[in-house]
Amino acid sequence: MGENRDSMLQSIDTMLHPGSIAIVGASAKLQYGGRFLNNLLQTNYKGKIYPINPRYEELMGVRCYPSISSLPEAPDLVAIIIPFENVLSVLDECGQKGAKIGVIITGGFAELGSEDRKAAQKALSDFAQRSGMRLTGPNCLGIANVKDGIWPCSALLTDIKAASIGDLALVSQSGATAFGPALAKALDRGLGFSYIISTGNEADLDTTDFMSYCIHRPEVKSIVAYFESIRDVAKFRSVAEEALRLGKPIVALKIGRSLAGQKAALSHTASMTGSDEGYDALFKQVGVIRVEDWDELLEIGSFLVKTPPFTKEAVGIVAHSGGVASILADKCDQVMAVPQPSNKTRQGLENILKGFGSSANPADITWHAFEEEFTDILNFMLGDDAFGGVVLGTAGADSQAQRIINAAAKSPKPLAMLWTKSEREVDGLKLLQSSQVPVFFRVENLAKALKASLFYHKARAKLGQRVSSEIIARPLPKVDVRGKAGPLGLLEGFELLSSYGINTLQAKLAHNPKEAKAIADSIGYPVVLKVDSPTLRHQTDLGLVKVGLKSKAELEKAFREIKAKLKSLDSAKDVRGILVRKMAKDGLEVIIGVKRDPQLGHLLLFGLGGIFTEVLKDFSLRVCPVTFTDIQEMVREIKGFKLLEGFRGHPPADVDALEQALFSTSQLATSLGDKLAEVDINPLIVSDKGQGVVAVDNLIVLNG
Repeated sequence: MGENRDSMLQSIDTMLHPGSIAIVGASAKLQYGGRFLNNLLQTNYKGKIYPINPRYEELMGVRCYPSISSLPEAPDLVAIIIPFENVLSVLDECGQKGAKIGVIITGGFAELGSEDRKAAQKALSDFAQRSGMRLTGPNCLGIANVKDGIWPCSALLTDIKAASIGDLALVSQSGATAFGPALAKALDRGLGFSYIISTGNEADLDTTDFMSYCIHRPEVKSIVAYFESIRDVAKFRSVAEEALRLGKPIVALKIGRSLAGQKAALSHTASMTGSDEGYDALFKQVGVIRVEDWDELLEIGSFLVKTPPFTKEAVGIVAHSGGVASILADKCDQVMAVPQPSNKTRQGLENILKGFGSSANPADITWHAFEEEFTDILNFMLGDDAFGGVVLGTAGADSQAQRIINAAAKSPKPLAMLWTKSEREVDGLKLLQSSQVPVFFRVENLAKALKASLFYHKARAKLGQRVSSEIIARPLPKVDVRGKAGPLGLLEGFELLSSYGINTLQAKLAHNPKEAKAIADSIGYPVVLKVDSPTLRHQTDLGLVKVGLKSKAELEKAFREIKAKLKSLDSAKDVRGILVRKMAKDGLEVIIGVKRDPQLGHLLLFGLGGIFTEVLKDFSLRVCPVTFTDIQEMVREIKGFKLLEGFRGHPPADVDALEQALFSTSQLATSLGDKLAEVDINPLIVSDKGQGVVAVDNLIVLNG
């Protein structure tokens, strides 16, 4: 496994640092093949270039060859820009020549959705697996090693020479996004890249593989990624956790909504969750920051590189205008505290302001933002122990910018800037953008960057506290599920849960009143009656659940009522009997659930239970396998956690037992793997502290 990974990383290194490049489909026209060649020439690529097209002897002043086979050597990298039906035969030729790296620009594969095009892409994957040749694409625009000036890509880049070298690595499934708006926005904001990589349909190498490479490169300080899906969740988790350990932030723009088909699932859990919520949960577990657009992607990625962590969750605000100061305070206050400064700071500011503006937080410093004393103001605010960092709202000339840069360089705290003049300004702005002071143009993005910083550095701090993500799967349960498919019966579900250590109440099946009374005598009154049928849902609404039965007479009457109701229901099929269960004690009702997501695997859900489950939708999610730290965070995320802590005279609930039940449910999911489709424990009753929890209803659905 390690050798394969090392080999993969070496292949990516060659892809980004090729000594020679062949272009199959190079042309004189500035379309995909022509642009690829032109981009290499425009950036003065120092390696050997081999345009390949049998119709030309020379292209753009470079000798042209008729085929890969005719080349004098095996090229380090082969770009393939030809009709899709010819791609595989060219790859075979590359293999025979000894070429090891391919960039497939050609589209028309699985993205078209037809079975024949999916099969054509599968053939590319099979070729890569069989030959050992590593590929990015198809349907990509190529790559760029910006730091070394190597641009093997087909993008139309009118200002390619203006691209800045920097410490961000951009990995994107969409080539048009990477070399279009993302690169343009970076140029506008003075941000630079070390690498730009488009992965397209990912027939071989995927986004995670390139992330794995980038996090180990010293020139890369942060990875910004744009993608539609994750092919291998376990691999992604491993790479993201490694990036967290190395202090290389990953900022992700994940597009795509949840799958509509999941709404047809049987359980509450499945109806409440989708892939999009699952991705949020996954990112939260591994310290990945999710953003909504290109601006956030680049600005937050750069902010995390340029600034140290906040020393405390409190921010000082300085502006040259009361209006700017107020809007900054409104937005920042949603993220962290905006406390008042110390007496020392207030007195220092008042001595400078001399009755104008405000020495509070936010500080309105009026025209002093453009004078020499601005340095003293910044030093007062950055040196105040009340603040973990400072944000500015102003704009000015190079002299003002240099004071800001100097103050930031001397402080161990983050200092961020909201630029309040035009983005077209040169004086002041360009100097700031070339510095370690992050510059924002929208208040919302600055506030989101503050929030991202808190999240990321908390995630890093928790690394040492976490139990390993590897969950030791228990052996298959005593309940044999190997030949089963679809919803389990109620009693079967209780037996499965119990085998994983989840507490359930005594229960047995009865088929007539006599059996029901015998069971009730053995387990003790009061009891509950409920029909055991894997297909009958919402039984309370149908009058098929009877609770609080305290005597044989009540039991017999309830039993006969249920039987009569069943006869009138066309939907009453596959009835195993009527479950006689011990009545649960009062407690707080919660839900624990698991859903099998086609992209992410099992999602573990926790929230308020009973009738509030779908009404309030107060729940948290994690992707299995989970750590116990994940479980503890899940429980405390929901708004209803205040009820578990004890509220208005109610004693605290048994949170420890609840967390263990959640952990056991995740182990059940990990153990059963693909066999498990859904779990719905609703409600799980949480008793007072020290009294435990009990599952009083369940739905478990198995795959065939």
